[in-house]
Amino acid sequence: MRQRIEDLSEGVTGATCGAILREESAALLQNAAVKLTPCWNKHVPLDVDVSVFDNSGTKKEGVSWTYKKVDGYAPDAWW
Repeated sequence: MRQRIEDLSEGVTGATCGAILREESAALLQNAAVKLTPCWNKHVPLDVDVSVFDNSGTKKEGVSWTYKKVDGYAPDAWW
């Protein structure tokens, strides 16, 4: 995901890239008819489940032993 966002930002200002990401995120939520309900101090909980990518034998940053018993990382770990 990080690489895709970096590719998106090439030649685009950070503000423009952020605007695109916010717009597309809003469209995704609208299309899925999601109702966001703040639970505390206007915060909305976010539940995330990820798939482990097998990165055995790579020198990728952040790779470690996973529950799938391979060297890998969860793509949300850079957040």
